[in-house]
Amino acid sequence: MQNTYIIYVDVFFTVNFIMDYVLLYLTSKILKKKCRKVRLILSAFFGGIYSVIVLVPLINHLSFITVFSIITAFIMTFLAFGFESRNEYLKNVAFLGFTTFLLSGIINYLYYSTEVGTIIQNILKGTSNKSVNTRKFIFVTLFSYGIMIFAIKLYRVQRKNERIIFDVKLSFRGKSIVTKGLFDTGNSLKEPISGKIVHVAESRIIKPMIEGDDIAVERICVIPYHSVGEESGMLYGYRLDEMVVIIDDEPKFIYNPIIALYEGELSNRNKYGIILNGEIMEGF
Repeated sequence: MQNTYIIYVDVFFTVNFIMDYVLLYLTSKILKKKCRKVRLILSAFFGGIYSVIVLVPLINHLSFITVFSIITAFIMTFLAFGFESRNEYLKNVAFLGFTTFLLSGIINYLYYSTEVGTIIQNILKGTSNKSVNTRKFIFVTLFSYGIMIFAIKLYRVQRKNERIIFDVKLSFRGKSIVTKGLFDTGNSLKEPISGKIVHVAESRIIKPMIEGDDIAVERICVIPYHSVGEESGMLYGYRLDEMVVIIDDEPKFIYNPIIALYEGELSNRNKYGIILNGEIMEGF
């Protein structure tokens, strides 16, 4: 005897709409994109419509579903994140697919391989199987969403606390140099008058840009410092025009940065030439 399944289209659409919105929101968090909610809702609505369309027997075939799923992923990505460039667009599509795969794996693991599924079944009591299954699915989805949000935030905190090396470009009056910059939470120097954060660079890197320039003399400032095991002292700093830090393949611009000059080497084997202030990540 062939089994017969009853599908409630309104419930099926709602569940998929919620699921798609969660996936899009998580993807935006992973990509660090500021997206308008209306775009995410529109994209999730389109995904919900697609989930209902594939129920039609005429297109409910593996080959059709595969093709339509790929097309839908591209359309949903465009609706949610727009189109900046081909590489950026393809990256967004790939991350949406990665997030979908990851969240689906978490849901399946929680539901089938842990006590969470059993607990949810005991907690969520309904008047019909439809009610129980729908609420159960939504509960597990939101629970998984919470886990992923926590993991993303934990990862970002870890990244901020790590000593990470970035590509850095410094510019002053038409002259530029490119070096490596070390993000270090231990550097908390600030210029005492303005209160602006200070980055420390090897003088050999900065001097070719400022030597013989009268404007550079006007932009000089003195920064007091104190390090563990050493006496307090003073560093001479300069207000440059611009500093660009490449973070996650995206340029982050800092205008009029204060760079203190250090006479000596900051690292062995020239791994980096500037130590970025620990507060630099807060604006990113």
